[in-house]
Amino acid sequence: MEYRAALEIDIRHDYWGDAPAPFRVSAADPSLLQRAGLVLRSGGPGAVLVAPVEIEEVPERVTLDIIADDTQLIGLTRGWRSDTVPVFAPELATTPGDDVAQISISPTDSAQSDLPRRPGDRRLCQLDLPFDPARFPITCTVACETVQALWAYHIVGKGSADPIRVVDDTDKIAFDDLGEEILPNGRTARVLRSSTPVPIRQRNAIRLALKEDQPPPYDPETLIPVLPVGGSNLRPIPGATPADILQSDIYVSL
Repeated sequence: MEYRAALEIDIRHDYWGDAPAPFRVSAADPSLLQRAGLVLRSGGPGAVLVAPVEIEEVPERVTLDIIADDTQLIGLTRGWRSDTVPVFAPELATTPGDDVAQISISPTDSAQSDLPRRPGDRRLCQLDLPFDPARFPITCTVACETVQALWAYHIVGKGSADPIRVVDDTDKIAFDDLGEEILPNGRTARVLRSSTPVPIRQRNAIRLALKEDQPPPYDPETLIPVLPVGGSNLRPIPGATPADILQSDIYVSL
């Protein structure tokens, strides 16, 4: 039997960049696919649903689940809902002469409906997609945004009390000096935290340096030319506004 691509699902996530994010695509109703002779092939950055060229039983819509294989995705994806699973049910655009249909979805979009989330349910969302052989292949892109957090550098060592600062040579990120704090191990740390949230990514192109100001006319001395970037060790900030703002803690020793 000859087959052709019917639905192409492409999943992108800002945290992983060009690398495939640990999602998989599963049929919400496998029996519907079986009756129509459809085959779902999931892997890499998405999935492909193939259909017989001479398909006999054509469903009006096909429902697919986007499932997180890594629990880390729950805390790294904007729009992840802890109590419900959003259901996106887009329609195909009716563009004259356009044989290829393209659909774009983000978890931060408004869903058409939702399902209760069961314990252990790792579904990011459910896609209720139109199925029209005249428009094959239908392409659906699911674009996930990474969370943002305040990057907090905790500087320990004999130079932590000196006039140090975190510098972004592009001047896109500014840092506030929050003074000293006592760490759980009893050591004193100087806290320098970004004034605005910064996206969290697996490979971040941001380059920050730790510098110490010198008396005029001398230029600042570079103590650490490339600081570690914020990671996925995220936590809420007690009493912060807004309440859901996150912080990524980075510990640096001088």
